[in-house]
Amino acid sequence: MIRPFALFTLLALAGCTSLPPSVAVIHTYPPKFNIMPAKRVAVIGDAKNAEEREHEGDFIDLVLSRLRRYEQYDVKDERELAYGINKGRGFFEAAEWQQYLDQSAGEVIVKIGVPDEDCRVYEKTRDDGSEDADDVVGWTAECREYLDLLRPRTGERIGSVTADGYGTDPHESDALADAMSDAADQIIGGFAPLRYAELVALDQDAPLVREGLQKFESRDYDGALALWENALAASPGSAPLLYNLGALCDALQDSRAAGAYYLRAIAAAPQVPRYRKALAQLHQRLADADEAARDPAVNEARKAAAVKEAAADMATMAIDIAGIPYLPIPAGSFTMGCTKGDQECRENETPAHAVTISKPFYVAQTPVTNEQYQRCIDAGVCRGKSDATAKLEPVVSVTWSDARDFCAWSGGRLPTEAEWEYAARGGMTGNLSQWTADWTNDYPDAAVTDPAGPPTGEKRVVRRGSRLSARYSAPPDSVQDTLGFRCVALTAGPPL
Repeated sequence: MIRPFALFTLLALAGCTSLPPSVAVIHTYPPKFNIMPAKRVAVIGDAKNAEEREHEGDFIDLVLSRLRRYEQYDVKDERELAYGINKGRGFFEAAEWQQYLDQSAGEVIVKIGVPDEDCRVYEKTRDDGSEDADDVVGWTAECREYLDLLRPRTGERIGSVTADGYGTDPHESDALADAMSDAADQIIGGFAPLRYAELVALDQDAPLVREGLQKFESRDYDGALALWENALAASPGSAPLLYNLGALCDALQDSRAAGAYYLRAIAAAPQVPRYRKALAQLHQRLADADEAARDPAVNEARKAAAVKEAAADMATMAIDIAGIPYLPIPAGSFTMGCTKGDQECRENETPAHAVTISKPFYVAQTPVTNEQYQRCIDAGVCRGKSDATAKLEPVVSVTWSDARDFCAWSGGRLPTEAEWEYAARGGMTGNLSQWTADWTNDYPDAAVTDPAGPPTGEKRVVRRGSRLSARYSAPPDSVQDTLGFRCVALTAGPPL
C-alpha cells in the first residue's frame, strides 16, 4: 500500500463543524517551463551594487531553501562565483558574462531579480469615529519578483517568470516577509512542479464514516480500508460507501483502485454529480502529474512525429479547387490565444479562450504562390505583380484587398483569425505573415463559436505560423515583403 503524502495525511476535521469530514489528496501542478532533465540548478542574483546585494540576500536564501526541498535538483548557490567575476556591479561586460557562463556548474541557471524594488507596504486602518487619525490595525504588502531561466555556456533564455506576492500581518515586517515568501513560491512554481493538498469531502450518508476516519487519523490505513470494505460486503450497492472507498484510495495514492470505486459509485447512483466530479478531478491530477514528470524533449519529439504523420495523412486527402490544393479541416473546438507552453506571449494574445468552429472547411495547403497569383492578374481581377523568377514561392507585397479579391476569384475567401489559428494548430506552420479576414480586436473572456471579428476597424489582423498565438495588425493597404496570404473554402466546388 502506498502511504499518503507526509504533510497531508488526513483532515478528519472532527473538531471543525463548518466543514464535512474530508480526506486530502495531492495535486502536482506542472510548471510553465519544465527544465527536465536538468538536475543541477545554479542560482545567482542580479545586484549591481552593494546595497542591492544586501537587499537580495534574504530573498535568494528563501528561494534556495524552497528549491532544496526538491530531491531531484542539486541546487548550487553561485552568487559568490558571479560576484567574483563581475565585482558585484552586475554583468554589463559581455566577456564577464561569458566567463560566468563557462564556469557555472549548473545545467540551468536561475537569475533572480533584486527584491524590494517592486515591494509596497500599506497600512490597514480602523475608523474609530473620532477626529483623530484612524488606528493602524495591520499591514498589507505586495511584492513583484521575477527570475530568468538561462542555459549555461550560451546564455540562451529558456523563459522568464514573474510573480505578485501578497502578505498581511499586524506587523509591517512580517507582512513584507509573507509577501516575499508568497512570491518565492510562485516563481519557483514557474519551473518546478508544485504539490498542493486538495480536499475530497466524504459522503456522510455512508456507514462508519467517523470510525473509518479515526483509524485513518491514527495511521491505521489497512484498518480503515478493511472497515469500509467489510461494510461494503454487507451493502454491495451502497453508492456513498463506494464513493468513500474511492476517496480513501485516492488519499492513499492508489489511483487505480480509486478510479474503480468511483466508477462503481457512478454506476450505482448516476444522478449524483459529486461522484462524476471526483472521478474527473482524479483524472486531471493524474494528467498533471504525468506532464510535470515528463521530459519536454520527449514531448517535442512526440509532437513532431504526430505532426508529420498528420501531414502525411492530410496530403492524401487534398482536393483541387481552381488549380490550388486544399486540405480538409474538420469542425471542432480549441483554445485560442496564449496557452500553456507558449513563450513570450503579448498582451493582445490574451485571455486564452475556448473557440468552436462549427462547420468543416478547406484550407489551401500552401500560401498563394506567384504563379497562382499571376493567373488572377492575367484574368484582369487582381492588381499588383508577381515574381516570375520564383513561381512556386509565396506571393508577397499584396494588399488586403488584393488578397480578398484573389480568394473570391478562385472560389474561396480569406480565413477568419479563428479559422487560421485552428488550422495552424493542426500543423499549418511557416514563417510567412498572412492576412486574415478580421479587423483587429481584443479577445473575448468567454467561449465563442465561429467568431468573425468586429464589422469595422482601422487595421486587419495578420498572423504568422512561427509562433501559433502571435497576432499582429496592419492597415489594409499595407504591402510588405514578408506578408502574403492563403485562402479557405467551405465546399469543394468545381474549379474555375
